[in-house]
Amino acid sequence: MRVKIPNRMKSVATRLNVNDKRVISLLDYQETEVGLKIIGSWIKLKKEETELGRELTASGKLVSLLLQYGCPMKDIADTLTKDSYCGAVINYVDKNVVDILCGNQPDKTPKLNTDPYKIKQS
Repeated sequence: MRVKIPNRMKSVATRLNVNDKRVISLLDYQETEVGLKIIGSWIKLKKEETELGRELTASGKLVSLLLQYGCPMKDIADTLTKDSYCGAVINYVDKNVVDILCGNQPDKTPKLNTDPYKIKQS
């Protein structure tokens, strides 16, 4: 069953660099009895009117829909490998979700890469 989405949601933004492109990850969440529940994940590119920007918007809609139907973020991160923009961001979010929701931003913008050879080195 899909989570009912309120008109206004609390959200937190995280700045990231993926392949030297500025990307913003937005997480929408709800407060529940047991804690915070992520119900939306959006990935925005600085220049939205590009093919990549449109692809990231579509990917964010799919990830959000999976979250709203109860799919755990870990399962989504495991399915989306780090060799895509969306996969790199979702894997970063999955590993750092507590810090992100607490508002702990790193001093430097995290640099992510989708090159499979560089991913294995890091």
